[in-house]
Amino acid sequence: MGRAGRWIAAIIVILVAGGAGVWYSLRGGTENATATTVRALRFAEATVTDLEQTETVSGTLGYTSTDPILNRLNGTLVSSVDDDSTLEQGDTLFVINDQPVTLLYGDLPAWRPLRKGTEGADVRQLEKALVALGYDPDGKVTVDEEFTSYTRTMVKDWQEDIGAPVDGIVDLGEVVFLTGPVRVADTLVQLGSGVRDGTPVLSTSSSDSVVTVTLDPSDEGLFEVDDRVTVTLPDDTDMGGTVTSLDTSVGQGGATSTSVTISLDDPKAAASFGNSTVDVGIVTDAAYDVLAVPVTALLALSEGGYAVEIGDGDSTHLVAVEPGMYADGLVEITSGEVAAGDRVVVP
Repeated sequence: MGRAGRWIAAIIVILVAGGAGVWYSLRGGTENATATTVRALRFAEATVTDLEQTETVSGTLGYTSTDPILNRLNGTLVSSVDDDSTLEQGDTLFVINDQPVTLLYGDLPAWRPLRKGTEGADVRQLEKALVALGYDPDGKVTVDEEFTSYTRTMVKDWQEDIGAPVDGIVDLGEVVFLTGPVRVADTLVQLGSGVRDGTPVLSTSSSDSVVTVTLDPSDEGLFEVDDRVTVTLPDDTDMGGTVTSLDTSVGQGGATSTSVTISLDDPKAAASFGNSTVDVGIVTDAAYDVLAVPVTALLALSEGGYAVEIGDGDSTHLVAVEPGMYADGLVEITSGEVAAGDRVVVP
């Protein structure tokens, strides 16, 4: 039975349980009987409103895993950042021997040493990063693909600030280029251990908390990318979110499952909850700017169909109506002589 059907069944059960006078008829009743009872009745007002039906599923608040950060130097891991740290451009990721390894922003991975005379897109992103960090206060550097003497001066000033050997050369492994901030989940290598080129040192995750939902096969198709959702956090506050990705995988026996990733409107406000279970609600149907009355005002007629009882001065009368959408304790009135502001009888 659908949601609307369950509402109607519930109404009929309530009415039948009420005893005499429950089954209404547009042809039955008398004015005197109606007039003597109207003073004891309760009324609600028919209103124009928006109705939304929602489906709620369980999700997990947390962080999505991203690629680990690899070391490109040979030596000993001397120090590393704390777990659960969120790092931004200019922060030190870890130290190999006496060489700090620094996070800089860029789309290209580091793949070669950069020194005076080097040209290429990787030079441009190095210059852009160092300028953003404030190492060109006089505006002498042109951010381009050429490593000039001005670039070398920026590099030396930066190396001095972070405690690295000052030589004006960015050797392979001294920086890690990532597209933005990163959250460190765990250090994968014990301090004091030897590392070499290609050793994963830090496991990482998204810097902002997100919600993931694993859908049952029966719920596939419930979400689409860019859908807006409402996430109910552990403290019962609601926060908006947007579906950013849908990933479908095939398990044993050919069964499929879909993982939904949802970005939050204010991820920092949700970060304090850590990994926790949340409810995710999505609107599955809606009717906007419609006339609605409380669902308890809907009456089952003995001859079939539905009506509402409208207060009219010291009396009431029944009006046949067609119900539409049911949501939030209200029912849409799609036809019938009912207008906004009319008083309808409710139990």
